[in-house]
Amino acid sequence: MNRSDVIVIGAGISGIYAARELERQGKSVVLLEARDRIGGRLLTKEIHKDVEVDLGGQWIGPTQDNMYALVSEYGAEIQPAYFEGKSVISLNNKRKTYKGLIPPLPITSLLSLDRAIKKINRLSRAVVLDAPWKTPNAKKLDGITLENWMSKNIRFKKAKAIFKIAAETVFATSVADISLLHALVYIKSGNDFDCLINVENGAQQDKIAGGAQSLLKLMIEVLNTKVNLNCAVKEIVQNENGVSAICAHQTFYGKKAIVTVPPAALENIDFSPELPINKKQLISRSFMGSAIKCYALYETPFWKEKGLNGMASNNQGYISVTFDNTNPKHRYGIIIGFVVGDKAKEFVNFTEKKQQNLISKELVHLFGEDAARPIKIHSE
Repeated sequence: MNRSDVIVIGAGISGIYAARELERQGKSVVLLEARDRIGGRLLTKEIHKDVEVDLGGQWIGPTQDNMYALVSEYGAEIQPAYFEGKSVISLNNKRKTYKGLIPPLPITSLLSLDRAIKKINRLSRAVVLDAPWKTPNAKKLDGITLENWMSKNIRFKKAKAIFKIAAETVFATSVADISLLHALVYIKSGNDFDCLINVENGAQQDKIAGGAQSLLKLMIEVLNTKVNLNCAVKEIVQNENGVSAICAHQTFYGKKAIVTVPPAALENIDFSPELPINKKQLISRSFMGSAIKCYALYETPFWKEKGLNGMASNNQGYISVTFDNTNPKHRYGIIIGFVVGDKAKEFVNFTEKKQQNLISKELVHLFGEDAARPIKIHSE
């Protein structure tokens, strides 16, 4: 019989970390994963010979102390992001370059943008992270979208365009699809909006050499916990005897269960007894973000020779932001671009050839004709 002290459902970073902590307390653990791999939203993939990239989460930065501690404990290597040189900004197809954090906008737009960032940071400080519904005026904040708030608080079009690019990249969805309360919770959890959008001293400051998923592989290697892949849990039953996790071909029994899958994925699991009605309503209204990562691989990081750092912001086309994703140990240059929100929902329906042509065209606009000659373009 498949019996253990604790059943952990989901073999992403949360599930693997939970299994590790339980083992250290002397508990027997079984780990169930619906996919054919570990990692969840962390996925490292080879897109060219000896060239691996992260198709899921990849960056870590200040305030993420637990991640840095794990990297150190398991002997993984940190690679700082590259941000030396000038950035590119393109608003309404008018391209400019600039150095530092302040984009070349009219002073009125810069002041408007600065006020908006300071105001949303100030609002986020009142959030009760462990219980967001206890935040002052929570119902009111949850009743308006981030887009509504932007319309009322950002007067100038260029300032609004920059804020929208940053917000939709951070939240991986349209500003019309999330409430102001949700945005404030996320902002406070990342310290402030500045930290979430910046590279140096920000959320994009570092990445893990070998890919983020490599850290999980190091963690799983030293666990005694058995990982059951291709084992989607269909039903969880709890009674006086403990918990049963029922999969398609076998059932697992435990004293307790920890479910670490994203809220939207909980709709695929039947619970007995049923979850509280408020929890069920929250799950039914939760959705995954829409984001596509686009990688362009080049013979060399040619943008560095032009004094550029690979970072760009763009309010037209499909790619909204780019970063240098070059591995300093390789000769190749890599640009990563993000397609997010409503544009991602449209982009995903294009043929692979059309996606590649669009990516190439937009990178040429941002970085010049050298961007027209990639070794490979990969989007996922």
